[in-house]
Amino acid sequence: MVDWITMHTVGGRIQNATWIETVENVVRISRGICARGVQQQNSALDERGQEQVEKWIEKLIAERIREDRNQGNNAGVNAEEEGVAA
Repeated sequence: MVDWITMHTVGGRIQNATWIETVENVVRISRGICARGVQQQNSALDERGQEQVEKWIEKLIAERIREDRNQGNNAGVNAEEEGVAA
C-alpha cells in the first residue's frame, strides 16, 4: 500500500527525472551535445516510428562497438552477443 501511495503522489516526478538522466547519459555516451539541455515533448510513436527509433539505437550501438574495437578497446563486448550486427 505504501508503494502505491508513493508512486501515485511522486512517481511521475521520479520517472521524469529518471528519463532526463537517461537522455543525458545517452547524449554523453554517444558523444553528442545537448546545448540547450534536455527538451521534452510527449507524443506516442506509431509502429513505424518505433521501428525507426530502434534501428537508430541499434546503429549507434554498432558504431560505438566498431569504434571501441578499432581503438583496441574490446572490453569483452561482442556485437553478436548484444544482438547488434556490427
